[in-house]
Formats: sequence, structure tokens, C-alpha cells
Amino acid sequence: MNDPIPHPDEHQDKGLFPRLLLYVIVIIAVLFIGTIGFSAYLGYHAMKVVSPQMAAVHEIRTEIALAHLWSEELIMGDTKLSEDDVWARYDLAQWYADAMLKGGTSYEGELIPVDDLQLRGLLKQASEKISHCREITRKRLASKDSSRVGSQIDREYDLAFGDLMSFSHEIEARLLKVIDDNASAFKRAQIALLLGCLILSSGSGIIFLRYNRGRSAFLSRIAEQNRQLQVTNQQLAATEQQLRASNQQLLASDQQMRASNQQLLAGEQQLRAANQQLMASEQALRESETRYRSLFSGMAEGVALHRLVYDEHGVAINYEIQSVNRQYEVLLSLSENQVRGKLATDAYGTDTAPYLAEFAGVAQSGVPLRFETYFSPMKKHFDISVAPMDKSGFATIFSDITGRKNAEEKIRMNETRLRILWEISQYRADNMQDLLDYALEKVIELTGSSLGYIYHYSEQKKEFILNSWSKEVMKECLITQPETVYQLEKTGIWGEAVRQGKPIILNDFQAPHPLKKGYPAGHSHLSNFMTVPLFSGKRIIAVVGLANKKTDYDESDILQTTLLMDSVWKIIDRKQANDEIEQLEAQTEKLESLGLLAGGIAHDFNNLLTAIMGNISLAKMQMPGEGRARDMLHEAEKASERARDLTMQLLTFAKGGVPIKETTSIGGIIKDSAGFALRGTNIAFDLRAGDGLWHVDVDAGQMSQVFHNLVINASHAMPDGGTISVQCENLDLQNACDLPALKPGRYVKISVKDNGIGISGEYLTRIFDPYFTTKQKGSGLGLATVYSIVKKHDGHITVESELGSGSTFHIYLPASEKEEEAPVPSAPVFCHQGAGRILIMDDEETVRNIAGEILKTFGYEVEFSGDGAEALSVYQQAASQERPFDLVIMDLTVPGGMGGRELMKRLLEIDPHARAIVSSGYSNDPVMAEYQKYGFRGIASKPYNVLSLANIVKKALEP
Repeated sequence: MNDPIPHPDEHQDKGLFPRLLLYVIVIIAVLFIGTIGFSAYLGYHAMKVVSPQMAAVHEIRTEIALAHLWSEELIMGDTKLSEDDVWARYDLAQWYADAMLKGGTSYEGELIPVDDLQLRGLLKQASEKISHCREITRKRLASKDSSRVGSQIDREYDLAFGDLMSFSHEIEARLLKVIDDNASAFKRAQIALLLGCLILSSGSGIIFLRYNRGRSAFLSRIAEQNRQLQVTNQQLAATEQQLRASNQQLLASDQQMRASNQQLLAGEQQLRAANQQLMASEQALRESETRYRSLFSGMAEGVALHRLVYDEHGVAINYEIQSVNRQYEVLLSLSENQVRGKLATDAYGTDTAPYLAEFAGVAQSGVPLRFETYFSPMKKHFDISVAPMDKSGFATIFSDITGRKNAEEKIRMNETRLRILWEISQYRADNMQDLLDYALEKVIELTGSSLGYIYHYSEQKKEFILNSWSKEVMKECLITQPETVYQLEKTGIWGEAVRQGKPIILNDFQAPHPLKKGYPAGHSHLSNFMTVPLFSGKRIIAVVGLANKKTDYDESDILQTTLLMDSVWKIIDRKQANDEIEQLEAQTEKLESLGLLAGGIAHDFNNLLTAIMGNISLAKMQMPGEGRARDMLHEAEKASERARDLTMQLLTFAKGGVPIKETTSIGGIIKDSAGFALRGTNIAFDLRAGDGLWHVDVDAGQMSQVFHNLVINASHAMPDGGTISVQCENLDLQNACDLPALKPGRYVKISVKDNGIGISGEYLTRIFDPYFTTKQKGSGLGLATVYSIVKKHDGHITVESELGSGSTFHIYLPASEKEEEAPVPSAPVFCHQGAGRILIMDDEETVRNIAGEILKTFGYEVEFSGDGAEALSVYQQAASQERPFDLVIMDLTVPGGMGGRELMKRLLEIDPHARAIVSSGYSNDPVMAEYQKYGFRGIASKPYNVLSLANIVKKALEP
């Protein structure tokens, strides 16, 4: 029996399948578009919100590091910076911290306030720590001298700075944690949307398959019915007789045929409707693909689709680039036509496919991956995200982070340089060579180099002198006798740093270069090379060479090397200055110790000389005419004067040699002293002192001793004759590091030069020691006296000498702020008769007696006292008896009793018109230099000369 013809309701049910399929496709498209849109939104959020926040954290760290560095350089005396520069760094760091909390706009973009409570708390603490560092910096800058490296406040500042830098890393870690949490949420949302798309796609496929199967079954049934109808027609034709006989049956069959035709027409209409739905779905898919392509091309990150290439064993050996977007072309400078369809090794020009292991792992495991890397062929840093597509396909999304990495590297190098500088400043070096060797190893560490050297450079000789080689050079260098001195003109590319006055970089040292002159056999191999000149002002003092860095040298390496080595040189200068000051202090202490002994001897000897010279002078005055006895007295007087000169030398480097200063020009003193010393010798004298030479405040007598001794020594160094040259010039000393023994200010520099035999280097540090001499007849007091006088004038003396080339002594004397005092015409020396009562106070009886005899000889009435208290009593008693004293001559120092200074004060209290002369042979009291300030009318230095004492008394008694 034939199958029944399908009911019309079945046709209507099958028409639901195309509509349901259309709905599913629409839902899939919506989910796919939603996935892409959500991805774009999160990418936009990362660019507009996350990136500025990360940049702000880095800016805070950078500004704080700069503030720390600049404040250190300000304290060390850098004049190129100001405190405003430091405060500006702190203000900018504070602004970024506040902007992350409240919002703001910087050159990186709009800063959206962070909403993570823990991160906001960290930022508030960071703001407080910035304020703490700022306050410490303010204190350090306010007291720079007590805030130098190693001080308590310097250590406090380093701790605060280190704490803040560590805290900034904690903020960055928390921010990265927030970003990772958002990224995880983004991944979960993507997976959910993609799973939805997958499920709906699978469902639509099942629906589509069921629809096709039902449609095929329906058409098969119609075909079967047609076949049955044909068989029936054949049967009807064969049995026409039977059909005619059964008309009723034929009519029924006709009705069935018509019903079948109607069903066929309905099926045809359903097929046409299904075809129209399929065409609409295809159009929707094409539009969806167009939108996907637009999004793919417009992304800010570079995107590429790849497919793995396997060998016969199923191992991934390469990958093919299938498609890239516009940003890929921009970031890599490769067009789509250059890379599409090509293997990675061909596209990138590498021996192996870049990051093949990572990419294959993602494709085969289905687990996404994100990493940062440095791609050496393009010399760029990239942030790469890898997403699987299937077992062989994967997509990469990447961005160029070279700028950020360079900034991070700069911060790292700044932090490393500060750490290294701190280590160098704390390094306990045995000598300057040890310190420079240590500094060289540290600059090699800072730049990531393998080899290095430091050469001192002499502009005068145009030559390099090797100072330090790195340890690796000593290991690799096979030259048996390497040179240590090079002339500039014979150097190759490494000498260009001096010739051009700027750093030189060769990142391919083996490539030909017109300025290279090669290096000797056995020299260490060099792959890349950098040399940097070091300046002191405008003068090149050294060059630093570095080589064999794993990556290329750049401007950052030059900057960091220059900053570090400049600071190292300042440390070296400071250490050398401290060593010189310690040496000077030791020498001064030695002189003071000997001076105590010499001063005591000179004091007692002066008292003896006073009696000797006074009695000789009196004897000569009382001896009439000429004769043998008078000549003998004259010789004795001359011998006493020479003894007095020796005593004065002892007093000069003793504490009692206080100079009595007057404003004068040093040229006249030099001329008179040298002329006297060289009289009758075969030595020529050349004095050069300009008209604009500044005046000085000096004791003319003591300065005469200085130049007399220097000229005598110079003449002894030239027994066969020669020339002594003296150059006087003005010197405005701005930097105390140039001459650490002197304060900044105006000085007159006097250079005494001879062309004699010179001084051996082993003696140069001892020539100013008392009693040290290399001459058979020398006393060893000449240069010690010179040194003592110069020091007592707040000056400084240095010496340069080389055997066979002569010696040069440099004397620095403070310039006077006053004009030269007009010379006062001295009163003529003559014997006069005086009148008046004079009180002599001295603890030595012999001194009192000889002074009394001298004054009595000139007609004065004299009384005596042994100390100040007795003199005060005698003075008051004489006044009460109306026999007052017209003048008091008082010894300045009385051991165990009242001296002249206190006595003068008491006399002026009881008699404002009292007249007095202060007398001393040895004193460290300023009264002798500034006697008028204390009320005295004059000074009388021991030992006394008869005529000079008489004239001093006469002048003091004048109205």
C-alpha cells in the first residue's frame, strides 16, 4: 500500500527551522560584536586610565630620584643647580601623587582617580613620605657644611629616600595587582562570551542539519509519491477497462492527484523561502566580517594571525604569518605585503623563528600568555600577548614599550649610580690609586661593560699616562710590556675624546674606521667601545674608556659615566685636600711644639741680650775718641746684633712672633731684601710686579726675613751663578678646592724661582721642618722661619722642584682692603737730653737696671718695680705726693704677676691721661701688634738699643 501524502501542517512546522536558524545567527553575531566591543573598551581603559597611572608612579620615582641627586650635588658645591630646581622636583612628585588620588591632566594623558582602597591608602602614605624627604632636604640645604656625605642628617636622608623608593615599588606592585585583576575579569568575560558563541554556533549547526535532513526526507517522499503515481497511471492505462468500470475510483484518484500537486507547490514555496533566509544569513556574515576587519585594522596595538609549521615528526619548526593590521606595519616598519604568507624566519631575517617555543606552547595548550621582551634585530622592547585560535593557530597582540623601558633603565642606572657613588664615598682606600681602581670597576658595573681603563691627561705635555686597568683587561691582555704613556698625536680613535673634546662611541669596533690605528698583537678583543673625557672647568684632566658591553652604548651610558666620574673626581679632590690639610696641621703642630721651646729660650736670651747690648752701647757712649777698645766694643755690638737676629728667627716660628702689620706694597720689601742678600754675588735678580698689584697687610721686618732667606737659599743652589726670578700677581681664589689651605678671597701670589740644582723629591715634605738642612753650614731655621711667618700672616707657601731644573716657591698673602699707609718720616737719630720721671716695670732686674741706666744717661729720673701690682702702688703713691710719673715703661708679660696689659687698664682707670710704653721680647698677645688700641703710646722691643729707646721715650712724651 502507498505511503500517505504529508499533511499541510507538517510543511508549516518545517518552515520554522529557517526562522530559528536566523535567530541563532543574529544572537551569535550580537555576542561576537559584544566580545569585540568589550575588548576594545578594556583596551581603551588600559590606554586612557592604566597607562597614565603607571606613568605617574614612574614620574614620582623619577622626580624623587632627581631631587635626591640634585640636592646631593648642591651640597657638594655644584653651581649649575639651584635649590629651586630641587623644590620643583619635589612639587612635581607631590602633584602626581595627589593627581592619582584626585585626578588631573599631565602630558601622559588624563589621570583618573584610583578607586582601589588599598592603593589610595598607599598613595596617601607616599605623599607623607615625600613631605618628610622634602623637610630633610630643606634642613640639609640650610646647613650644607654639616650635611655632607657621612653626616647624621645625610644618613637620615638616605634612609628616608630609600624608604620612599621602596614604597614606590610597593605602589607599583599594587597597581599591577589591580591591573591583573581587571585583566583576569576581562579574560573570564571573553571566555564566557566565546563559549556562548560556541554553544549557539553548535546549536545553529544542529538545527541547520535537522532542517536539511527533514527537507531531504520530505523531497524523497514527494519523489516516491510521483513514482507511485506513474506506476498507478501505467496500471490505469493497462487496465483502462477496469478504470472505466470503476469511475468512482478514478475520480477519487484524480482528487488525490490534485491534492499532491498542491502539496508540491507548497513545498516549492518553502524551499524558496529557505533560500532567501540563507542569502540573508550570508549577507549578515559578510557585514559581520567587515566590522571585524574594521576593528582589527583600527586597533592601537599591533595584531598578527599565525599558523604553526610542523616537520615530519609533528614538531613545530616555524610559523607562517597569515594576516596583520595597520599598527603592525607601523610598529615593525614591515608592510603586510612583505610578511603575509611568509615564514617568520624569512619575514624577520632570523635563523630561528622568534619566540617559537612560547607561541607553540600557547597554540598547543590553549593557555594565553603575556610577556615583555627585547627584540634585538629591531632594537626594541615589546609587550606581547598571545592567544590560541586552534591547535596550530595563534594570534599575537603587541605594543612598543621601548620608551618606557628606556625610562625604567635610566631610573635604574640613576639609582645604581647613586648606590655606587655612596659605596665609593664609603670605600676605605689605602691611596688614590686604590680608590681609582675601585671606581673603575664600579663604572664598568654601572654600564654593563667588561673592560675599562682610566688615563690621566696632561694638556701641557699632550700625553696620556695610564692610571687604572680593569681586572678583565689584565686577564685577557697578552702584551708582555704594555706602554703606559702615550702622546696624543700617536693615539687612534680613543684619543678623539681629547681632540674633539667630547665622548666617542663605536658600537661595531671591528668595522673599518678612518680614525682607527689598530692595536698591538695580544691586545684584548673589542666588540664595542666608548671613551669619555673628564673635565676640570674647561680643562680635560682624564679619559675613561669602556668596552665590550652586551648591548650598544648610547647617550645614557655617556651621561651616567660622566656624572659618576665627575663625582668620583670631586671625592678624590676632597680626599687629597683633606690629606694636605692633615699634613699641614701635623707640620704646624710640630712647629708649635718646637716653638714653645724656642720661644722660651729666645725670651730668656733676649733679656740677656738687653743687658749685653745696653751696656755695650753705654760703654761706647762714655768712651771718648777712637781706639782699640772702642773697636772691640763695636765688634761685640755687631755680634750681639747677629745674636738678636737669630733670636728673632726663633721667635718667628714660636708663638711669640706676632706680626705687627702695616698696609704696604710687597714689591718694595722684596726688592730691598733681595738686593741686600745678593750684594757682591754673581747672581742676577729679576723682579716683575705690575702697577696694579694689590697691597698687603704685613710686618715689614718679618717679610724681609722671608724673602732674604728664600733669596739666600736660591743663591746657594746656584754656586756658578744664575738668575733668581720673582713674579708678583693678583689672584682671586674662588674655589677652596684649588688651594685647600686657603679660604676663598683675594690674594697676592709671589713666585720665587731659581735655575739651580733643585730639591730631591724625598726632601720636599721636610724642607719646612725646623733644623732640617742639606747644607753643611746651614742652621735649618731659614725655611722653617719662612713657613712660620707666612702662616702667621694667614698665608700659604708651596714648593715645586725637580733635580737639575731648579725650584720655585709660591707664597700666597691675603690682599689688603685698605690703601697703602703714607710713610711717616722718622725722627733723626741724635743724642738729646730729656726731662721727666719714668717708672720702669719688668720682672728681670738686669733689664730694669740697663733700661734705667740708658734713661738716666739722657737726663731722666727713673724708679723701678718688679710687677704690675707694685708699679700700680708706686704710681698712685707718687701721684698722691704730687710727684707724678710722666711715663711708664712696662713689660707685657710677668710670670705669676700682673703684666703690662692689665696694668695699663688699671692706670687709665685712675689716670685717663697716663702715658705708657709696652715692652716685650716674646709674647703671643695681640697688644704688641695693636698697642694703640690698648692705650699705649709706643712699643719697645727687647733687646734695647740705646738710641732707639731714647727716641721712643722722647716721642711718647711729646704733647
